[in-house]
Amino acid sequence: MRATRHAMASSLSVFVLALLLCACGSTNTAPAEVTRIANQIYATQTAQARVAAATRAPTRAAEPSRTALAGALPASAANAATGDAIEFVITDNLLWAKSATNGYTAEGEDDTFAWSRQGVAGDFELSADVESDWENYGEAMVVVYGDGQSWTPGCLIFNVTGYWQSIRAHSVYDPEIEWVARNEEQLDRARKRYRMTVRIADGEASLLVDDELVLSAPIPADINQEGYIGLAKYGGSAPVSFTNIVFRAEEAVAGARPNAPAATATPKNTPTPTNTPQPSSTPLPTATPTPSPTPEPEAIVRAAALRVREGPGERFTVLGELSAGLELDVIGQQGACEWLWVGYGGKAGWVAGNPDWVELRRPCDDIPPGLYRELTGYLKRSADGGALGELTVENGTEEDAVVILTLGDAPFTSAYIRAGESFTLNHIRDGSFEVYFATGSFWDGDSFTQTSSRRKFDEQLSFTSGGGSYTTWSVTLHAVAGGQASAGRVGEDAFPDTGQ
Repeated sequence: MRATRHAMASSLSVFVLALLLCACGSTNTAPAEVTRIANQIYATQTAQARVAAATRAPTRAAEPSRTALAGALPASAANAATGDAIEFVITDNLLWAKSATNGYTAEGEDDTFAWSRQGVAGDFELSADVESDWENYGEAMVVVYGDGQSWTPGCLIFNVTGYWQSIRAHSVYDPEIEWVARNEEQLDRARKRYRMTVRIADGEASLLVDDELVLSAPIPADINQEGYIGLAKYGGSAPVSFTNIVFRAEEAVAGARPNAPAATATPKNTPTPTNTPQPSSTPLPTATPTPSPTPEPEAIVRAAALRVREGPGERFTVLGELSAGLELDVIGQQGACEWLWVGYGGKAGWVAGNPDWVELRRPCDDIPPGLYRELTGYLKRSADGGALGELTVENGTEEDAVVILTLGDAPFTSAYIRAGESFTLNHIRDGSFEVYFATGSFWDGDSFTQTSSRRKFDEQLSFTSGGGSYTTWSVTLHAVAGGQASAGRVGEDAFPDTGQ
């Protein structure tokens, strides 16, 4: 991460001043943020203490509050292609590293997750090569049917250590942990690499290590039926890597059941005994089945040609057109149903909610906020049109970002910046501003609903103008060679709104 200040003269000559926000003492390429972690429970533990901790389930007093995934799963929430590598979204570039071959490594003293970009539903199998030091409290966790945020009610948590293996429900922090299954048999702790397989099939949850069944148990009734898959690292555990990740959907899992009984061979040429005929009973009259009512459509297209867009607004790309009379499922909405997120023919998109164009048959108040990917640009513009200050933000992370400048306690200006893009916020008045940013996905119009990481630059950015010059700043949200700016974590309650 880097912050650079420029004093711009009216003659267009440029004076560049590098502001050192923290003393790094190195020019090597490395994450430049100084991570601030509130609960470093295991920071001072010795390796022996971690080994002792591995023999019991981790507990904490309470689970941190999280923002649940709003509404239905996005349109892309379908099982990945069978046999394909599945892609995960890195939630924190300081705690996770992604390899060129879709491998994921997590380290640090904080709970952290990488969530599948697509949701899953029904039976499936996920396997990965895992590397972690069991002798130093190494472990691997996979969360199934999660909400894309954290451990939450309704999820399953598959856990492998050298000391015990388990399938848990809901959370690792609940004092009354619900153990779906647990195996306390120690594995060969000298190993640091193994194959971990998680399987959901026929109402059973199974955990395999190196293709050997370790645990299998019925799935509790209160477990979700769909959600996201999360690669997880518990805060006090050793670094863990997941590589060669393969996802298999329902149809491929059907033939891979653990401990399936072998079929008994039928002896040949054995005479079959003849049954004594019994008097046939009078057949009972067959009840006539009552037809199920056809569900009412939630919306019907009334316009001759209704445009479908990738987001709620005319600024978004047109995906196609819908014909009059087409019945729609309504997934979400924005702007009091000014725009509707609809499903049609196995696809999804946004349409204008004009009642002359769409007949909505569902109360707008019952429709949750729709999710989409915002375009790079302003969320809130500066009200000071005559101010000269500028801030250019480069988002080199793998996730979209929101940047908010606050003056005092109020948001002054904010912008949405897609991954790999840059944006300049201008008309910034003289003063010292706090700069907040969050990364994540699935925008609901106000905030990210999945995998958001919230931070604030440790130093304020000051803007001045006068005498024919004004201040501009350039910052990056990703690690760069020689990066000198630092940013600390911010809780959800302390993170400002965008000011829209």
